Amino acid sequence: MKKAGARTIQLNQLTKALVQSGYEINLKRASCKVRGLIIPDQNEIFINQLLPINERVITILHEMIHLYDAKLDEDETEATAQAIFANLSTAELGYLEFLVA
Repeated sequence: MKKAGARTIQLNQLTKALVQSGYEINLKRASCKVRGLIIPDQNEIFINQLLPINERVITILHEMIHLYDAKLDEDETEATAQAIFANLSTAELGYLEFLVA
């Protein structure tokens, strides 16, 4: 279990939300400051390919949290993503790195 403030979210809950969403993860080079975003009209999650791998992992966690609980604000979403990242097992990190490689 991963915890940030009063929020406890497990990686398997985020993975389930991602799979159920039907969204495709797309890596694209973007010189803008956008790290990632969900594009509903294109059924896509964009991740900036120019980010270092750890930042891409945190970004996909951030976007998966939005899918899981759209009511969280940006600060709580980011804090939760950072907390989950800090507690990932080697296998979990490898799985997320695979998603954004």
